[in-house]
Amino acid sequence: MTGTVVIDCQLGDAGKGKVIDWILSQGGYSACVRFNGGPNAGHTVKVGDKTYKFHQLPSGVLHNDIYSIIGNGCVIDPAGIEYELAQLEKEGIKPILKVSDRAHVILPWHVLEDMYLGELRRKNAGLKPTEMGSLTSSTTGRGIGPCYADKSSRIGIRVEDLSDYDRLKAKLAFLASLKEPYLKILGRPVDPEPESIERLADRLYMFGLSWEDSISDTGQFLNDALKRGKKVLFEGAQSVHLDIDSGVYPYSTSSTCVAAGASSGTGISPKYLSEIIGVVKAYTSRAGDGAFPTELRDERADVLRELGKEYGTTTGKPRRVGFLDLVMVKTAVEMNGVDVLALTRMDTLTEFGRSQEMTRIPVCKAYEFKGRTITRFPTMNMLSFMQPVYDYPQGWDEYIRYVEHYLGIPVRFVGTGPERNDIEERKP
Repeated sequence: MTGTVVIDCQLGDAGKGKVIDWILSQGGYSACVRFNGGPNAGHTVKVGDKTYKFHQLPSGVLHNDIYSIIGNGCVIDPAGIEYELAQLEKEGIKPILKVSDRAHVILPWHVLEDMYLGELRRKNAGLKPTEMGSLTSSTTGRGIGPCYADKSSRIGIRVEDLSDYDRLKAKLAFLASLKEPYLKILGRPVDPEPESIERLADRLYMFGLSWEDSISDTGQFLNDALKRGKKVLFEGAQSVHLDIDSGVYPYSTSSTCVAAGASSGTGISPKYLSEIIGVVKAYTSRAGDGAFPTELRDERADVLRELGKEYGTTTGKPRRVGFLDLVMVKTAVEMNGVDVLALTRMDTLTEFGRSQEMTRIPVCKAYEFKGRTITRFPTMNMLSFMQPVYDYPQGWDEYIRYVEHYLGIPVRFVGTGPERNDIEERKP
């Protein structure tokens, strides 16, 4: 069994990209596979004076000697992938890319649906266009949710369709007959120059031609490689608690983010998954709305946000920040069978503690609700009523030992800085 899964055990932005890049740099892996999500994800890797930001490509693309694979569980924006590849080529990096023929394609209608649905939600909640609130579920506006909705409705366009022009054009014409009336209902003005089906088909078909050597049955490719004992790293986008089924619905994403998605999102047998690594930031951050029990709501939030550069890789929006919530993390660890942890941003938390003259940093060990102690992460409807209960470990070593003891698994990697190699491997 040679498959390693890397997932985020919080609410996203824990630093998976850097952890994955570091693991791959140690050698031995033949492929890195994205198994869910689309251009709503954002992974950052800093190498020397260069910072690379990936939205759809796997974090392993900086390694020219391994396959970078986009699995069937992903939704893709072809133009976005072309742009990312072009940026890498400028740096002399040419990844060996494979794209699943079963992955779904984000279309212009999906982006418009995302935008007008968001406006409608805010209007119904009585909010201004720039405001968010408890009755809205903010998105990155990349068309992710609508694309997954079409996938579930079995009317989507898959990568395999890009190689058959006549079939592609017929499917797009059918979608147009559904989407244009729907967008009008959502409040979209009549477009004086509606999207030309022929022009869209031409554009997508050209992507299909340019990717001809990359599009394949990646599930078969991966199963064959794993049978031969090759090591493969499976990369989850977003996080466990943003999973469509198990996450903070409706403030979740639209894909399967849990470790089991490494199998369903790539077409490989789960028997090949031998290790699951959970990435946990030493504090908590999140983008968008929804309850956040350990959130900092005073000037300390601004300090931590600036120290950690907590701004969305995809949107650029400031993230909300707060203390480490181990109730959230433990639920993710148990749900996914996490074997070891990568604890990132310990350097940021240490600097924050010094700036605030805090010798002990709070860690949420439980919630209190109507006089009861809660140690399981609840649904979003209940989360807003939870009051955090804190412990206060002192110093770097005690903080890490506290995390290990509470979760019952070792911390193998510790993030010590922003650079590619600023990771300390521990032998607990």
